[in-house]
Amino acid sequence: GFGEQPMFQVEEVSVSVDFLSLLKLQPEIDQLVLDGLALNLHKNAQGQTNFDDLVKQPADSAGQPAATEPTAPSSAEPAGGGIPPIAGSFAGLNIQRASLVWRDDSSGDEYRVKDLRLVTGRIAPDSEFPLSLSLAASNKQALNATLDLEAVVGLIKGRLSVKNLKIESNAGGSMLPVQKAALRINGNFDYQLDGGQLTGKGFALKLDSQGGTMQKVTATVAGEIGFNLNSQQLDVAVLDVAVDAEDASLPRGKIKAGLSAASLLLRIPANSVKLDDLELRIDDYRFKGFVHANDFTRPDVAFRLHSARLDVDDLMGLPKERPQPPAEEEQKAPAPTEPGPDVQIALPMDLLRKLRLEGQLGIDELKVQYLTLSKLDLSVKARDGVLDIKPIDIDLYDGHNASALQIDARGQKPAYRIMNKLQGFQIGHFLKDFMGKDPISGRSDLAIDLTTSGEWLSELKAGLNGSLNVAISDGALTGFNLRHKLDSARAKLRREAEPELIERKTDFSALTLSGQVKNGVFSSQDLNLHAPLIRVGGRGSVDLVKETLDYLVDAKVVTTSKGQDGGEADELSGLPVPVAITGPWLQPKIDVQYDELIKARLDAQKAKLKQKLDAEKEQAAARLAEEKAQLQQKLADEKARLEAEKQQKLDAEKARLEAQKQQALAEEKARLNAQKQEAEQKAKDKLQDKLKKLF
Repeated sequence: GFGEQPMFQVEEVSVSVDFLSLLKLQPEIDQLVLDGLALNLHKNAQGQTNFDDLVKQPADSAGQPAATEPTAPSSAEPAGGGIPPIAGSFAGLNIQRASLVWRDDSSGDEYRVKDLRLVTGRIAPDSEFPLSLSLAASNKQALNATLDLEAVVGLIKGRLSVKNLKIESNAGGSMLPVQKAALRINGNFDYQLDGGQLTGKGFALKLDSQGGTMQKVTATVAGEIGFNLNSQQLDVAVLDVAVDAEDASLPRGKIKAGLSAASLLLRIPANSVKLDDLELRIDDYRFKGFVHANDFTRPDVAFRLHSARLDVDDLMGLPKERPQPPAEEEQKAPAPTEPGPDVQIALPMDLLRKLRLEGQLGIDELKVQYLTLSKLDLSVKARDGVLDIKPIDIDLYDGHNASALQIDARGQKPAYRIMNKLQGFQIGHFLKDFMGKDPISGRSDLAIDLTTSGEWLSELKAGLNGSLNVAISDGALTGFNLRHKLDSARAKLRREAEPELIERKTDFSALTLSGQVKNGVFSSQDLNLHAPLIRVGGRGSVDLVKETLDYLVDAKVVTTSKGQDGGEADELSGLPVPVAITGPWLQPKIDVQYDELIKARLDAQKAKLKQKLDAEKEQAAARLAEEKAQLQQKLADEKARLEAEKQQKLDAEKARLEAQKQQALAEEKARLNAQKQEAEQKAKDKLQDKLKKLF
């Protein structure tokens, strides 16, 4: 059932042995020549092969394979049961034009080896011999390959050596992931049979491929190899791996990548690998450091990598400078945009839950998406399903950024927390480099603390919660001129032509904003902007999921001096002008609420009239109060005058009466004195008369 093709045939066989050398136990065997050897192996659809009868053991009477009894030692054997040493030589093999066919009817596979050539030099104990092998192999149209091997082989004192090994192989066909492949291997190898130690010196491998996922790939591996079969440990010194690839799909059409290390230590039983004095190369960029990994089933990784410079834009093939849009297109408003398609951010959750990681990454100068960053320094630590990247320090655009990112993989979905503090950051220069334009500029301070969870970008946006604070000083808003909007509102109220727009820009000295993010919507009540001659306050929200704005700001002109565009706003001075900012955040609609403005103006006029009436009322009341006070003062003065006159009259009458009293008293005293003197005189005269009568 296997056809007429013989399983084994050979066109020429020749070999000879020197008879005397056999007697001396030093056989000298001439070269074995096999020319035209053909071996056809066949397996039919029932699973039977054409060599089953050669490999099956004979059965006993019970139908079981006959047991093999151990052979008793022969009495002719030397003491100790050993075989006397045999010395000799074999002139070698010379196999030419050999072929091998394996055909499997059950699977439809067919493999062929043809033009097999195997030639060796003289083979003798403890000696080396040259070996040469070449063949061509195929599998229908799926594989076509050639192999050429050259080496010097020796088995000396328990050591198998393969020196000057050269292997060249070329292959192609649909079985390969590429259209064509060429393999080159060189090296010198030693294997200690008793210790299981394999050593490779000057090992070099080169693989060239064409077609497949890449148009052209060249990969090389070089190093000094040591591998112990017993301990399953691989040591590679001066390891160097390089890959050069060319393909139209590559950003620059080609790329060069490589890895070199002073030592690589791989312990297979422990599932561990160490790369020390490591250098990773991507084109002209280098990362240096080390990587240690243990237990691949539950990874425990430590690393430290540093690069002096990394230009991602250069690797991506971007122009040195961001292309600028044509001048006539710069003034055109961008077309309305819808949020882009949802993006899945699928993290390896099982790996993160098992991962133990601790490492550091530093880049002195980093350029990505036309952004220039410096002194990037971050630390990574993962334990028990929680990955922390902190701190993340970066100097960028005259400022410093310090942030931390946490990924928690312990739940059903990954949970994130990001904390960021940015100080002294020139946001205009940043946006100019990042997106080619600067809708806002100035010295910026930013603080955020946000949490979210999910596996899709829409989920992450919708799940955002936390706080955000922004402060920008000495900046400008580009794309619209708020003062021009106010002057246009004044012109509309006056029924005048709209003033000419000279510049789409609003300068400001300070802009502050703070608020809360809840379920993907940022809300704020304290927007505050100080611009020349203008003060702006506002409130509103930003939907991060829909990427839309809904803000209402009140702009107030604080003086009647000429503004940025030379216009005046007398009617609007001190009057809050409501401006609605709505729609997509990349193309918001800015609308002055004229109805609200007119209402506010009427309310302002009413308030002004009421203020005037209240002022007049207050003035009248003040006048009345003043007149009343004057009258009261006059009455008080008159009362004081009358009181003074009354007191004066009383004092005069009192003085008159006192004078009369004193005069009356004086007259009475004089009368009494006169009467007294008269009485005294009468008494004296009377006394004299009596004396006269006596004498």
